[in-house]
Amino acid sequence: MSRTSARHPAANGQVKRFNRMMLSMVRAYIVGEQKEWNQLSACLAAAYRSTPHRSTKCSSNLLALGREVP
Repeated sequence: MSRTSARHPAANGQVKRFNRMMLSMVRAYIVGEQKEWNQLSACLAAAYRSTPHRSTKCSSNLLALGREVP
């Protein structure tokens, strides 16, 4: 487990990248002034985990679980 401080945020890269991607997915999915985005976060996270990564060509589900989740 890695902990970071405000003075040394170098280990936060993966978290920032995931948050940026999740925010773009929320923006693309929400229509107009919809306020229920927090109810959709589990579905969007599942969609993110099932999408193959550009460099590895494998999804997070496949790498973490050894199989794709239906």
